[in-house]
Amino acid sequence: MAGPPPGLVIAEMTREIAGPNVRPLKPHERRRKSRALLVATLGNLSIIAALTFCVALIAGTVPSAAVLALYFIPVLVATLLWNFEQGMIAAFASAFAAEFFCFAPAFSFRIDHWRDVLALLIFLAAALLSGYLVDGIRRLRHAASAPPAQGDSMAESTPPDRPVLRFAGATRTVPERIAEFLVGHERAMYCDQCIQDQLGLKWRQQVQLVTATLAVTNLFQRDSGQCQNCNQLKHVIRHVKPQ
Repeated sequence: MAGPPPGLVIAEMTREIAGPNVRPLKPHERRRKSRALLVATLGNLSIIAALTFCVALIAGTVPSAAVLALYFIPVLVATLLWNFEQGMIAAFASAFAAEFFCFAPAFSFRIDHWRDVLALLIFLAAALLSGYLVDGIRRLRHAASAPPAQGDSMAESTPPDRPVLRFAGATRTVPERIAEFLVGHERAMYCDQCIQDQLGLKWRQQVQLVTATLAVTNLFQRDSGQCQNCNQLKHVIRHVKPQ
């Protein structure tokens, strides 16, 4: 029996990562959000335009594929300054700018060599993955450093030496659910498969990306060991207290 179309799987996976909307925005909130989005996008594209101008000066002296490495800069900057969505915009805008100005024939979107197509596809995949991981680290650090709200029952019941992850909204995204699961099972080590089973997630690739991102922070440690749940020797992750 044939599975669902790949596009449908990717769309559903993206919705699970991003999380559904908690509530509809009010008119003034939509206007404010639209203005902020416009300012962020214009700033994002300005960074890419400035980099493209500099890259155009050296485009003839270095291989075209090597120029793509420089376009990781606006992707990471946009993700750190704003969010993953701006990182996606930067990734696709950078790919179009590099193809138009740096790949032969110049000032054209025509591609003559399959190697250039492969280079652009690899760049897009690597840029989107890098942006996703950087955004996960940014969100996690912001949540860990957020001050507790007054009257928060979770803050009252949590020991002061234990970091609490706080996320906006009542609906948790996949990275937030995994982080809170590990924080709730402090010192216990879980493999990706058991985390997927415990939280009822559909794709193990999601869990692998999230746990790899969490392991970069000082709140989580990922290593080889015995899983708390299945007792098998695998790559496991656990929550640790920051040094």
